Amino acid sequence: MAAWRTGLVHLSPDAVPLPDDPDLIDLPVVALAVERAHAAAAADLRVRITDANRLVKDSEQSVGDVAAKLAEAQREAPVPSAPPWRPARIDSRAAPFWSLVDFAPQVTPQQADRLEGALLVAGLLDALVNQNGTVTAGDVTITAEVPASGRCLADFLVVEADPSVPADRITTLLRAVAVDDPDSDIASGRLQVGSLTALAPPDYQARFIGRTARERARLAHVAALQASLDQAEAALREAQRVRAVLDQDLAAASAERDRFPATAGLYGARERVIELRLAFGVAQRETAEQLAAAQLALQRRLAEIDAAETATAARLAEAQGWPTTRPRLRSGAGQPVSRLMLSTRQPWSSSPSPPQTWNRQRRRSGRPRVNGQTS
Repeated sequence: MAAWRTGLVHLSPDAVPLPDDPDLIDLPVVALAVERAHAAAAADLRVRITDANRLVKDSEQSVGDVAAKLAEAQREAPVPSAPPWRPARIDSRAAPFWSLVDFAPQVTPQQADRLEGALLVAGLLDALVNQNGTVTAGDVTITAEVPASGRCLADFLVVEADPSVPADRITTLLRAVAVDDPDSDIASGRLQVGSLTALAPPDYQARFIGRTARERARLAHVAALQASLDQAEAALREAQRVRAVLDQDLAAASAERDRFPATAGLYGARERVIELRLAFGVAQRETAEQLAAAQLALQRRLAEIDAAETATAARLAEAQGWPTTRPRLRSGAGQPVSRLMLSTRQPWSSSPSPPQTWNRQRRRSGRPRVNGQTS
């Protein structure tokens, strides 16, 4: 159980406290703590998975939007953004002004940028042009027909090849829009149109007037959209990776909970440990009792041997006329003196020793004889 707790990654180990003494572990309490730890971890992971799913969905939407814009840019050049109030243009007899003209050869790129920017701000760049000057509801139409007295747009713009509106109508309009009013300055991007004065945005680059400019703008727009698509796809892959990791973490959290030792198994293991401890105690006690009994039997046997030796020595002493009463002394080695006396010949050096005589008599009759009588 301690090893299981140490290996936790997704479940909080602090949420599953374990006492140092295994005998103090309350298994139902620990099992409940494990379930609670899993519930807390799973709840947090599910919230993060929900956020990850939302991010994946947003990333997929972003990829789809950019991919659609890229596909459109690859098919055709970009057009000026329409104002929100303008309805869809469905009249095929009209065309936006920018699609009908091109810059004159003498116009420099800087002049082209400033003039197109001013026309864009003034609302003329994307205004409709038709053959008879019919005005469309919710839209802007160029209707001027009276030629300007001074310089006009015809000095900077020419009719595009193969226009969708008659060329003479376009030429009439170009000659009717003056560009030399007191508040007009093409070099700085200022253009006065009636009582209004338009100023080109800073750093504006021409991208709508002229097929070359439109193609150049289209290619730049395609490149920018491709880069945006790459970034969107990378963000989508990262969001999907994070979601996959969170899904794996949720499964791993459940696996950690499932790896917690089963309560029934722990109960069985604890019962086996208790039984083993009890059996060990019984065996230890029985062994101690057997050792004590063996020690007591040994002491009794040694006492019986001492008593037998003493009796034997007394009979020998009586048979030879020795004193039969003497103190029971012990040698330094702990052996009875009588046993020592039986093992030496010094007291009987001039005649056969009593043990030798006793041994000869015993060999003849099987029992020692004392004063002619069988002892």
